[in-house]
Amino acid sequence: MRMHHVLNRHCLSRKMNIIVLFSLRSCILATVPRPRSISCVERSQHWWDYIIMSKFKNKDWLENFCLSKLTSMHWCDQLRPYIQHQDT
Repeated sequence: MRMHHVLNRHCLSRKMNIIVLFSLRSCILATVPRPRSISCVERSQHWWDYIIMSKFKNKDWLENFCLSKLTSMHWCDQLRPYIQHQDT
């Protein structure tokens, strides 16, 4: 019975050591700066310009975007300065 208790303590101690090591590793990796890159792929606007803007009726806007076209355009205008593509 005593040997079983000693083995359990050893296993718990080992598990705690592993948890602490992984926690430290995560903290270290989170603080190490990594090089970042930004890539951009040119996309066609055909879908938006032709299908959405010219073919969609207000009913389609409501079904697909849960906003009327007028409301959606308003929010796009309000958010444009924050989400517009920028050359980097």
